Amino acid sequence: MDFQIFFLKENSRIYDRAELMTLLSANPNITPPNQHENVGKWEYIYYHQTLNFEAKFIVNNKSVVPHLERLGARFFDVNFYVTFNLLLSNYAAELILDIVQEICSKFDFKVYIESYGTEVRAFKRTDVIQQFNLWKRAFADKYPEQLAGWYKLDSIALQSVYTYLLQRKRLELTYDSNKISVSNYTFLHATKSRSVFVAIKWDGEKPFILPPAVDVLIYDNGKVEKYLPMIEVLNKAGKFFSVMDNLVVLYNEVMNISPENKDDPDRDYFIMSKGHSVESYYAVLADKGFFSTDELVETFSQFGSKFIGHPNNEIDGIEMNSGSLGHGLPVSVGMALACRMDNRPSRVYTVMGDGELVWPQVIEDARR
Repeated sequence: MDFQIFFLKENSRIYDRAELMTLLSANPNITPPNQHENVGKWEYIYYHQTLNFEAKFIVNNKSVVPHLERLGARFFDVNFYVTFNLLLSNYAAELILDIVQEICSKFDFKVYIESYGTEVRAFKRTDVIQQFNLWKRAFADKYPEQLAGWYKLDSIALQSVYTYLLQRKRLELTYDSNKISVSNYTFLHATKSRSVFVAIKWDGEKPFILPPAVDVLIYDNGKVEKYLPMIEVLNKAGKFFSVMDNLVVLYNEVMNISPENKDDPDRDYFIMSKGHSVESYYAVLADKGFFSTDELVETFSQFGSKFIGHPNNEIDGIEMNSGSLGHGLPVSVGMALACRMDNRPSRVYTVMGDGELVWPQVIEDARR
C-alpha cells in the first residue's frame, strides 16, 4: 500500500509546469519519464541507491485527488502528487519530504492527505510524518498477516544505520582500503522474535571503522568464526582506551614533551603505569610525531614488532617498560626526586590503574 501526498494551490491552479519538471529532472536520484510514453501522465522515479527505496512524483493531465469535491472551493488541484510505500522507515520518508518541502516552497503549493478529511494544509514536515505513522499503524492493525514475514529493528538503531550508510562512500574515498577496512553491515535475523541484530565482520588483522548501532562482531579469520556481543567487546576495549582523553590533554596542553625535545634533560617525563592501556599511549605518541602512524598500524602486536602489548622503552617517547602493576608511581617519584636534586624544571606525570592503588609500594610513595 502506498502513502500519497497531493499538491494544490490556493485561488489558482496556474504554475510553471515546465519549471517543476526541470526541478525534478535536476535531482540526481530522479529518473525522468520517457517523453514519448505515458501521454497525459509523467512519472519521475526517485530511487535512493544506497538505501534501496523509491518514490514516484507524478504529473497528470487530470485530477486524481480523492473526494476533491469535499475540499474548499478556493483550493485548486494542480494534477501533481507523490506516492511511496507506506512501510518505508521514517528516515526514508524524511528524505522524500526534503523534495516535497522544496517543491512546496518554490511553487507555493499546499498539501492534501486523505486522512485530513476536508482540510488542505500548508506543508509541515512534522504533521506529514505524523499522518504517515498513523497510516502505517492502521495498516499494521488491519493487515497483520502482510507483516508476518517482516523483521523489526529499533527505529533509533535504524536511523543510525542509514546515517552511516550515507557516509560510507565518503569514508571509502578517505581511507586506504589496504590499511583500514570501512565496515559494512551484516544483518542477523532472529526467527522466533522477528528481530534484527546488526553485525559487522572482522578478520582479526586489519584495523576497521566501527559503525554505530552494532550488536554483534563476527570474528572470521578464515579458519575460525566467532560471534561476539559488541557490548562485551567495547567493555574490554574501554580498558584499553579509558585513558585516551587524559593523554590527549597531557601531551597537547600540559606536558613539555615533543619529538624535538625528547633528549632534553629539562623536558617533562611521563610514565604509563597501567601498561595494558598501551593502545591509547601508542596512538597519542604517533599523533605527536614520535613515530609513524603507518608503522604502528601495520606492525602493532605482530611477531618481531617493537609495538608490543605493553610500553616498550625502545620506542621514542617511552621512558619505561611497564605492565607489572605497582611500579609506575615508585619510579616516577624517584625521577621527580632526581630532577629536584639536579635543580631541573622538569615535572613527572604518571597514569595508574585502580587495581594497583592498594599495592604497598604505591601507598608508601603516595605519602612522599
